[in-house]
Amino acid sequence: MKRLLLSLVPLALAAGCAGPVTTEAPRAPDGESLAPEAAQSRVPPGATQAEVAAALGPALQVDFDNGHAVWAYRWPDAAEPRNTRAASELVILFDSAGRVQKLRLRPGYR
Repeated sequence: MKRLLLSLVPLALAAGCAGPVTTEAPRAPDGESLAPEAAQSRVPPGATQAEVAAALGPALQVDFDNGHAVWAYRWPDAAEPRNTRAASELVILFDSAGRVQKLRLRPGYR
C-alpha cells in the first residue's frame, strides 16, 4: 500500500503542475489573502477535505480511482503571474477516507 501511495505522489504532482495557473492566492474565510506558510499552518494532519476547503477555499483537484485525492493551491509570482515554475505551491494528499495524509509547500523558482 505504501509503495502504491509513493508511486501516486509524483503523478499527482505532475498533474497539478500541468494545470492552469490561477491569478489569485488562496484566501482565508474572512477574505484576507493568505501567505503560503500561513495556508500550510491552517491544515492540521488528519483534517478532512471539507475542513481544508473551508480554511483555504477551492483548489486544483485530482481525484484517483482508489479514493485518494491531491489538491494544489498556487501563489503566482507578481513579476511572472502566468509562469507555473515561479508560483509557490501547496500540495495536499488526501487518503481514501478524505483526510490529509501529507502536505508539501514548494517555493517558486525563477
